[in-house]
Amino acid sequence: MLLLALGFLLILVNAAVTVGVVRSTVHEPAQKVFQFLLIWLVPIIGAGISWYVLREEVRTGTSRGGGGNEYLHWNYPDRNEDRSGHDHGSAGHDGGGHGGH
Repeated sequence: MLLLALGFLLILVNAAVTVGVVRSTVHEPAQKVFQFLLIWLVPIIGAGISWYVLREEVRTGTSRGGGGNEYLHWNYPDRNEDRSGHDHGSAGHDGGGHGGH
């Protein structure tokens, strides 16, 4: 009976950490896949490591602010333009040909 309860607790903890990784805005998809494998293939240690990383993300505020992905921001040079295409202070922005205008 104790073994069954520990197994259920392990599955519950792994599931909770997996949900946290899914909701994380810090990691790229490949990193998330690695964490899923770590959590489920090395249950106690993997879940512990992933939980610690997620906790540090919340504690230090490294969740990338407005839900954006830091790895992608450089792909969008017009991020300082409003929807009409007007630039609002982007340093070094050439103003040409971006955003489909």
